[in-house]
Amino acid sequence: PRFTELREKIEASANAKGGRLARTPFIVSCALLYGGLVAPTLLTSAYFASPAACFAAGWRTAIATCIGVSWVGFLTAALGDLTKSWVKASSKENKLVTSGIFAFLRHPNYTGETIGWSFSALAGFLSALALTLHNGSSKSLVLGGLSFVGAAGINFVLCQATTGLEKRQKETYGGETDTKTQYENWLAKTWGGFTL
Repeated sequence: PRFTELREKIEASANAKGGRLARTPFIVSCALLYGGLVAPTLLTSAYFASPAACFAAGWRTAIATCIGVSWVGFLTAALGDLTKSWVKASSKENKLVTSGIFAFLRHPNYTGETIGWSFSALAGFLSALALTLHNGSSKSLVLGGLSFVGAAGINFVLCQATTGLEKRQKETYGGETDTKTQYENWLAKTWGGFTL
């Protein structure tokens, strides 16, 4: 019954906005975004499975480095989420998280994802370029371009989220006298990440 109510609410909302066809631009943009986020995985897999990876050590090193930095970014995001969940679960009050990775980055989850998606796209584009140079076919360059579209889209969303969170934290912790000093000290010692 709960999911039926949720589905009916979504359908009613869609009908109020002009029906399913009116959502087509949103659906297409989401498809491009997710396609762009998947493209680097397809390209790097194709590159490392091709003979091009055997002959070009420089390309292989550059692509592997981008993949490694991407993993560091995603692990940073995961560590940020884990730290925040741990601190929030162990405290009954709405507490400003300043320990662990938050002692260095104010928004490690958003910063880590931005780094992860950016270097994933770069790895995909470098793979597309290496495949194109090796095979003489430019088909993989389309996916390489799509990699940057995906990274640009998700990074725009992440930067907006970071900007919004900075504003909400300032309102929540920057105005109260008991948390203001702790908040200002934390601001001075940490990096806020990528914002708009």
